[in-house]
Amino acid sequence: MKPQKQLHFLLILLAILSIVACKQTPTERLTDYVNPFIGTDEDGHTFPGALVPFGMVQLSPDNGDHGYNWCSGYHYTSSHIQGF
Repeated sequence: MKPQKQLHFLLILLAILSIVACKQTPTERLTDYVNPFIGTDEDGHTFPGALVPFGMVQLSPDNGDHGYNWCSGYHYTSSHIQGF
């Protein structure tokens, strides 16, 4: 091989190796640590539903009205859903 071709080959090899070495490892998803049902059990009085701006519509499952612990409409320990 001529010195010019060797130099081109080494530069291409170096470029390929640097690209492979710069490959980013996948980062962990922080959403894996989020529990959307926090506060829906016991006296949390929150619901896992989405809100439009200013909270005029609260779309979430409704388990019924069984007293003070159920005032948010959804309770995590319930085994049935009556509506939304």
